[in-house]
Amino acid sequence: MSNTVPLLVIAGKPNVGKSTLFNRLSGKRISIVDAQPGVTRDIIEKTVSIEGRKFRVADTGGMEFFHGENDPLKKNMEEQVWRLFEQATCILLVVDGRTHFSSLDEEMVLRLRTTGRRVILVINKREGMTHEAVPAEFYSLGIPEILQVSATHGDGIVFLKELLVSTIPAAPFSPGEDHHDTPLRLAVVGRPNVGKSTLFNTLLGKERALVSDIPGTTRDAVESDLEHALSRLVLVDTAGLARRRKTDESVPFYASIRTRNSMRDAMVCILLIDSSQGITHQDKKIAQEIRQLGKGCLVFFNKIDIAEKLYKGIQKHQVVRAGRTQLPYLDYAVFLAGSALSPDLRSKILPEAAKIARRYYQTIPTSQLNKTVKEQVNDLACPMRGGKPLRIFYAYQESTAPPRFTFLSNFTGGDREIDRCVKVINRVMRENQNWEGVPITIVLKNS
Repeated sequence: MSNTVPLLVIAGKPNVGKSTLFNRLSGKRISIVDAQPGVTRDIIEKTVSIEGRKFRVADTGGMEFFHGENDPLKKNMEEQVWRLFEQATCILLVVDGRTHFSSLDEEMVLRLRTTGRRVILVINKREGMTHEAVPAEFYSLGIPEILQVSATHGDGIVFLKELLVSTIPAAPFSPGEDHHDTPLRLAVVGRPNVGKSTLFNTLLGKERALVSDIPGTTRDAVESDLEHALSRLVLVDTAGLARRRKTDESVPFYASIRTRNSMRDAMVCILLIDSSQGITHQDKKIAQEIRQLGKGCLVFFNKIDIAEKLYKGIQKHQVVRAGRTQLPYLDYAVFLAGSALSPDLRSKILPEAAKIARRYYQTIPTSQLNKTVKEQVNDLACPMRGGKPLRIFYAYQESTAPPRFTFLSNFTGGDREIDRCVKVINRVMRENQNWEGVPITIVLKNS
């Protein structure tokens, strides 16, 4: 689908309102918007519905055309944007309607013409003036299609949408395409600078997210559709979750909010941990958040090659074993170790993550719960207050994603007893069904 849906790329100088326009077309706040120039770094792409038609809309970082050796991150960002222009159906060039256009605007137009793509000039920040004549100076840029909008207030957005829908060909319809098939969302999460963007690019099989040794390079949640033999996936790269006292500034603060929203929307979280640094307090806090959200989880210990050099003799299985012990909140997770740069990682992580996502939605027949699980739990006679054994009378599954089960019983006791009995039921459940990577919620009710 992603190769046939029209791609709209939003481009322009820093701080002209590209992210605000992207959010307006998307119908939700996806890109971080801030008065500070250069907030958007990665390419943020979202498939959206505009007047009933599907479009892929991409928000890009501000173009400044300086590729000095002193700023390799900026150079990498702009190179990615220009590669994206080659794939675009249409480029929305955004300029600030409150200022005069500059030589940079002229240079950008000249270079965009070399792509051979259709360009629409969007004059932003024209609140209350969208019905007035376009300032004559903007015609000198030589772009025939010009619209005035206010992305913040919504002025002129209806006309922009009408233009896009009426002039851009629709994607060809595929009779075999299931439009109701929800893709599996995988969110790559972790502390800053543990290799999330590197893993994201490796799993995609292409360079999409910016990679840098500078902590905090990724600010927005970057997502991309990914076709896999087991299922249709949406992979999301997120900003690093730093300690709360480090998120006082607006951009890191909103980046952390976007990350937590991505975690809530995901079916599976891939938690990255830097094995060369060991498990930190912040890693444990993130693990706890994943468990509290009830998400499927795959824990990946990255930079194992560096850890092997630092701690001579250490092996992958030792790192994984220690990780299981130190992350009790994720005792259900799948644990792997390796290097995010390894080209064969894609064939290991994606199938495992897809299987976890499928288990996230699996259901157990009531008859199986009451024949197998109930009988085995009753045979174990888990002691309650006063030594009385637990007995299950009836069991049923309430919901999926995450799976939730209710057991009607003779239960009596306090928190200590309920924790012990729930652990027994959890163990029996996992012995009878493959729940690897998936949390199970068990509710004990007295009946």
